[in-house]
Amino acid sequence: MSELPPDTPCLRAILTHPEKQIADTDTIGTYLRLQRGAVQVALSPHWQRPGSHRISSSRASHRPVGRQPRRSGP
Repeated sequence: MSELPPDTPCLRAILTHPEKQIADTDTIGTYLRLQRGAVQVALSPHWQRPGSHRISSSRASHRPVGRQPRRSGP
């Protein structure tokens, strides 16, 4: 990293830029998550329609994905 100036006012001025960038990125991330959620809710009735590429909730397994059921005895 380059040499930083020794005086506090300059350091504070320099610090405002990355803080603003971080805040903007958090704001954009929040907005995009809200938009994604709204689209998922809007699509949810379509996900359960016959002919949909998604498995309907009536046929879906309630086991976690990737886990095999336990087998009892031989």
